Amino acid sequence: MTVELFLALLGLIIAEFWLRRRQAELANRLIEQYCQRQHWQLLSVARHEEELMPVLLRTLLKKSACFVFEFSVEPQSAHRGELLLQGLHAPLFRLPPLATPAPQEQTVPAADNVIPFRPRLPDDRR
Repeated sequence: MTVELFLALLGLIIAEFWLRRRQAELANRLIEQYCQRQHWQLLSVARHEEELMPVLLRTLLKKSACFVFEFSVEPQSAHRGELLLQGLHAPLFRLPPLATPAPQEQTVPAADNVIPFRPRLPDDRR
């Protein structure tokens, strides 16, 4: 009985690691493609720091995983965006409003999966 429980637990740990890695690779690929289409320079990608829930449980509860990325529109600027993934599906990008829009010939039509950040309030600490 204990051997079966141990093997089941080991299988869950391996499946969690494998799903987490697949999700991270997919997020990197989606963010790189999005930044290339917008003609932005991708600076960094990371999983959100407050995400401790396992991917298997997150998938069962239909909760989104959050990846934070930094990109540059101009050589001296850095902006922060988020990618929300539900399992390995339904990517949703959250981007800050950019002060300098790209020229019209380079602009890609807005996709349905991009929403703006809410405006910052003076008392926001983040």
